[in-house]
Amino acid sequence: MLEQAPQQKGGRRVLSLSGNDQEAANVVAALIESFEFAAVYLGSLSTGGKLQQAKGPPASFNLIQL
Repeated sequence: MLEQAPQQKGGRRVLSLSGNDQEAANVVAALIESFEFAAVYLGSLSTGGKLQQAKGPPASFNLIQL
């Protein structure tokens, strides 16, 4: 799915991230944004990490940020 352009339907496709180190998460978010995707921080590994699992809720959606 990442092979598709980040610009879709007038918005940007969203990539999520999570982590326990806020400074590192900011670096990763900036990297995501540099590829023209929208970065969404889901929280710590104990909460956001679970959401990012292969069968977690966000994994099955192609979100568009308008």
